[in-house]
Amino acid sequence: MRFRLGLMTGFAGGYYLGTKAGRERHEQIQQLLRKTRRSDVFETAANKTRTVVGDRVDVDKNKAQEAKDKAQELVDSRLGNGQSGGPSRGNDGEMSPPGGYSSSR
Repeated sequence: MRFRLGLMTGFAGGYYLGTKAGRERHEQIQQLLRKTRRSDVFETAANKTRTVVGDRVDVDKNKAQEAKDKAQELVDSRLGNGQSGGPSRGNDGEMSPPGGYSSSR
């Protein structure tokens, strides 16, 4: 059902934007659109759509923030950032394996 509605909306929009029927037909379509926008059914559907989209945006923002936080924790743990067990950088900036062993010893 959603696919059909989207297809019909796309077709109607394409026809409206690409019509070659002249100014009179364009005015008829404009009048129909104005009438539709003023209808109660349109207002109800538009408000419901705004609510659903707004709620979905909030949910997606929260998921993105959680993913960002998880990724930051993973990066921090992989880089060692003060925790033992991971690779660390010496005074010269070179990486050394966990445990402080080096091949030059």
